[in-house]
Amino acid sequence: MITASIFDTRDSLYSATLRLMISVIQNAEAEPAALMVPGGRTPQPMFEALASASLLPGSGFHLGYTDERHVPDTDPESNFALTAAMIRSMQLPMSRVLRVETELPLEMAASRYHNAWK
Repeated sequence: MITASIFDTRDSLYSATLRLMISVIQNAEAEPAALMVPGGRTPQPMFEALASASLLPGSGFHLGYTDERHVPDTDPESNFALTAAMIRSMQLPMSRVLRVETELPLEMAASRYHNAWK
């Protein structure tokens, strides 16, 4: 079943998305669940809100990225860097963060990221 919602403001969209993200993060227990986050600056307010929410993720929760720039993970343009405070706040083990290893050559990084999701 597909549902659709219309939001009058960006803030109402962010609030609804944040509620859904929190539900996925906290309720991933018996079955694994992944939250795939987009890159860029648009989702940054949600990452900041999650970082300040003092969430403890369920044991089956994994974080992944829908895209990534091939820059060092400390670069301000890195999508991984945009989520670093959120990861620390949630005390999410890096073994459950499926990131693109941008320190590797591009083809190798892409291949390893693809295989990590199998």
